[in-house]
Amino acid sequence: MILLAHRPFLDPLNVSSYWFVLLAPMCLFISIAWKAIRVRSFAGYWREVVVMTAQTLLGMVALAVAFYLLVEVFVRTMQNR
Repeated sequence: MILLAHRPFLDPLNVSSYWFVLLAPMCLFISIAWKAIRVRSFAGYWREVVVMTAQTLLGMVALAVAFYLLVEVFVRTMQNR
C-alpha cells in the first residue's frame, strides 16, 4: 500500500550516519526558543543565543570525551586487574 503522506513517527528518516551534523542546528534552534522566552531585553539577544549554543555544543563534546575516557581507560584498567 502506497501512502502519499510522510509519517514521521512511524517511518522516521534514516539519518543515523550523519546525526552529529544535526546537533549544531538543533542546539541553535533550542537556544533561539529558550532565549526568546527568558531574556528581559532583546538588546543582546543574538549574542546570548550564540553563547548558549556554543556552551551547549562544548558541553556535549566535553561529555563525549569524558565518557570515552571512562570506558576506554578506566574500565579497561579495571578489567585488566
